Amino acid sequence: MREDETKKIVRDGYAKIAREGSCCCQPATSCCGGTDLAQDISKKIGYTDEEIGAVPEGANLGLG
Repeated sequence: MREDETKKIVRDGYAKIAREGSCCCQPATSCCGGTDLAQDISKKIGYTDEEIGAVPEGANLGLG
């Protein structure tokens, strides 16, 4: 896959998340949720457990 194709796929994925307008800011101490929430969101948009596991601790903010 070419770099421009990869960028388009990533951009489209983030655009879909933005259009859905789901909010993580429920009554909680942090609007960003915890690590579990970030991992759940990542799984919902198609990342595998292996890909999620390769991310350094604290780097996954659940943005995709």
